[in-house]
Amino acid sequence: TLLNTSLQSDVSISWIGHMIATPTQFFTNFTTRKDYCVQYVIKGKGDYFTNNRLYSLKKGSLWLLPKDQYHYYTSNQDDPYEYYWIHINGCGAEEFLNKIGLSESNPVIQDLCDPNIERRFNKLIEVSKLDSPNEHLVLSSLHSLLYEIENSCSQPKVVGIVRNEKDIDDIIAYIKENYQNHL
Repeated sequence: TLLNTSLQSDVSISWIGHMIATPTQFFTNFTTRKDYCVQYVIKGKGDYFTNNRLYSLKKGSLWLLPKDQYHYYTSNQDDPYEYYWIHINGCGAEEFLNKIGLSESNPVIQDLCDPNIERRFNKLIEVSKLDSPNEHLVLSSLHSLLYEIENSCSQPKVVGIVRNEKDIDDIIAYIKENYQNHL
């Protein structure tokens, strides 16, 4: 089988971490970065400001810090967030961000509440803390994390639950009877 993984293979990691924020903990940029910083909320709430727009962050929010634009983020007073962060770089990082639709013009993806993402962040942090982390093990853990995020972004969001065939028949009948109306 012929495979082409050249774009995805050019991804590197420079920093990774986990933060349990205190109420109204505030971060902003004072220097420009050369890499991409992606953050993922696992609990709590906060706000993120970039591109003259304020975003609400909550469990399952994935957000990208711009490389050289003013931005800030702050935790909620009553329910401060807890999140993971990772700095990645390379053509593979750009390819990953393009695939999931995360960019400086679209810096937040909501509702990625996937326990596999948190597990992969934890594994990558665990591997990075080894006395002499093996580069292949680090990259393997990084690619596993990126896969889980990409997979979660590509999964359709469940709006409701259809319990049986009668429910499906009722839905189809309703659509047939009301197709001309705004559904």
